[in-house]
Amino acid sequence: MTIFYSSVSNVKKWSAALAFLLLMGVQLSWAQTTALTPYPLREGTYQEAFTAIATWGSNFSTGTGANRFGVAYPDPVYPNTNTVFSTGSTGGVQKGTAAIVLLSTGSDGEKPAAFDLHLDFSGTAAGTISLDWAEVNNSTGNRQSTFKLQTNTGPNGLFIDLPQTATVLTNNQAASGKLTVALPAAFNNNAQAKVRFYMSASAGGIAPSGSRPKISIDNLQVTAATSESPATTTITTGAVATTSFCVTTTAGSPEFAVPYTGSGSFTGTYKVQLSDAAGVFTATTTTNIIGTGSSSPITAVIPAGTASGSKYRVRVLNDAPATYGTDNGTDLTVSLAAATNTVTVSPTLAQTVPTTGTGATLQASTAATSTFTWKYATSPTGPYAAIAGATTNSYQLQGSDFPTAGTYYVVAEATTTSACASATGVSEPITVTVSAPISVPALTVSATSLPSFGNIALGEGAPLKSFTVGGTNLSDNITITPPTGFEIRTGNTPFACCAIVLQPVNGEVPTTVIDVRFTPTAVQASEATIPVTSTGLPAAAVAVSGTGVEPMYPASLSTTTLSGLTPTTATTGGTVDTDGGSAVTARGVVWSRTANPLLGTTKTSDGTGTGTFASTITGLLPGTTYYVRAYATNATSTAYGEELSFTTVEVPLATQPTSPASLTATQVTGTSLQLNLTGGDGAKRLVVARLGSAVDAEPVNATTYLADAAFGKGSVLGKGNYVVYNGTGDTLTVTNLRPNTPYYFTVFAFNDNNTPYAENYLTTTPGTLTQTTTPVPTALLLEENFDYAAGSLLTATNWTAHSGAGTKPVAVTATGLSYPATAQTAATPPPW
Repeated sequence: MTIFYSSVSNVKKWSAALAFLLLMGVQLSWAQTTALTPYPLREGTYQEAFTAIATWGSNFSTGTGANRFGVAYPDPVYPNTNTVFSTGSTGGVQKGTAAIVLLSTGSDGEKPAAFDLHLDFSGTAAGTISLDWAEVNNSTGNRQSTFKLQTNTGPNGLFIDLPQTATVLTNNQAASGKLTVALPAAFNNNAQAKVRFYMSASAGGIAPSGSRPKISIDNLQVTAATSESPATTTITTGAVATTSFCVTTTAGSPEFAVPYTGSGSFTGTYKVQLSDAAGVFTATTTTNIIGTGSSSPITAVIPAGTASGSKYRVRVLNDAPATYGTDNGTDLTVSLAAATNTVTVSPTLAQTVPTTGTGATLQASTAATSTFTWKYATSPTGPYAAIAGATTNSYQLQGSDFPTAGTYYVVAEATTTSACASATGVSEPITVTVSAPISVPALTVSATSLPSFGNIALGEGAPLKSFTVGGTNLSDNITITPPTGFEIRTGNTPFACCAIVLQPVNGEVPTTVIDVRFTPTAVQASEATIPVTSTGLPAAAVAVSGTGVEPMYPASLSTTTLSGLTPTTATTGGTVDTDGGSAVTARGVVWSRTANPLLGTTKTSDGTGTGTFASTITGLLPGTTYYVRAYATNATSTAYGEELSFTTVEVPLATQPTSPASLTATQVTGTSLQLNLTGGDGAKRLVVARLGSAVDAEPVNATTYLADAAFGKGSVLGKGNYVVYNGTGDTLTVTNLRPNTPYYFTVFAFNDNNTPYAENYLTTTPGTLTQTTTPVPTALLLEENFDYAAGSLLTATNWTAHSGAGTKPVAVTATGLSYPATAQTAATPPPW
């Protein structure tokens, strides 16, 4: 079914879908390009030996007996290879020697081939159909195909598989048999019955490749039921107690019992038949027989070499009359255990690796999934020892994996494990020569120079800088000698101006850290090198530098006595007496409400250098005690003058109002409202708003609050209480509100004599108000009448139509998109 939809919602979808289905409807037809004459079974048994097939025309158009057959039309898609007699080599229906041939080609499940036999059972009942079949080799290869019969007895005449007819054929593997099955009761008194002969490419086989097989069909016979119904024979296969079996390439499974029950009269032998790994049985009574008997249960054995699989089934059958029983009802698992596990290693050539290095990567390969262990020995016959950590199918030779230099033999041991057993194989040994490296003496120094130590005051030591020294295959000590004005050390030993001597052990000096510091003795620049030497090797050197300077100290200064105190300001300053040998780059005063203020945000900046400076402090709170001191910053640090304290002038509170104000709301919308302020004897009013619950905080006297009519932008009292108004007016519009949401407002009357910090708020019985904003109104979002020109595409008007994995435009019909109103459509809403 094709589905189409719009990117927007509308109430016309049902109409569009119904009209679309009318536009896209497809009618299947069984019309044959040539006249057909179904064979009337009331006249007797139908038989066809295909002796005249050489004279039949393409698509069964001419020839004696061809008029009973027809081309197989796709139902609904397959078969798609239904050419009849047009070629003898490609897929489709072909002529054999007194036989008709089917060939399906291509990938698994693609290009099935088929043809139909037309039958007339008017006035009679369906009987049986039988035929002889044989595999026909097709070029080279061993790929498989599945042959089966189908009848048009499904819903609306669709073709469905006829049970017990599926037969799997493998190319270039001879197979043949006779197939006899009962036709369905739906053929009884049916004048248009059809039997389809169907061949499809299928998966399976061992390493399948090449071409698919053909099947030849001969000695076709169809019977009608006699007036006296023949005795019916049935077989029901019971459950098998064992559901998991182990086999090898040389031994089958243990015996197991297959129970069954049968009805009717049998003269043949009861047999147990094994399906393929997909659970499909061959439609013969002679293939894949794994047990025989005359009574239930029958003893059976899964044959040696049966491929592993988890979908096997068994069934009991009898060949006289040919009767196929039901299967056992449960999947059986067969595990084919490997008898051996062959391992190959590449490359196979002898390898060389140094004792301290790496070599080639060896790669092990097996036919089955395996776990690996790499081993070595000093003899090709062993004994072999495992190489630590070498447990994958690849191993890079490491000299450290072998005890000493010498010749070794390396093998890969691979183990494959199944549900039944495990098998271990060992590769041929690879010769590996582990060679000792040539001993070349080397002196290693990590740096040729160190960053400059910069300016260092006389009598002081600079922060340390470091480099490393080491050596291999040495014949003498390593000596590191510091120049004048520099000191060295190793580890945590004291710095010294003497040489450090590192003695090798077995010719090795491990990497050693050498710390260096600059200790100038004169005011001058120093540049020198630290030589690093060892007898018999070229000397190395590390360049060092720094500059000795006069020592510097913090500046000395004092703080000026406070003056000019007001409620919010004060005047002070300081005097920088000496700069401590380094220019004063910043000076001023710092203050805080706690003792010992430090340089931070509450400071003044009053120039540079030595001398007296004045500082004005602003932004203070009335009636508050502060601590202040002068500061001066030079290259060494920031120094402070003595600490002074002072208290700002208090601001008297205004008279507190005695009567509270009140408020009401008008012009309420979804995002704003107007507040009307009335009453109260305060000169001013402070309005606080809160979302969702009552205001739970009060203003504090001597505090000035900033207001913003946009909710959430003004000063905050406590948590979630926002100041939306502070003034003398009677109305304000509050904005930035949410639709359909309750807000709570409180108004506080106050006096402040128009003086900051003189605010005196009346907080007892303030005016309050609760107001909910209006909800967002509903609106019509879309109306679609499909009033477009006939033949225009819906995709041109913002609609999308799709079917399966692709997209197909839908055209408007001349009568528009509509559907008749019926009781069903009126009572049942559309599925979307």
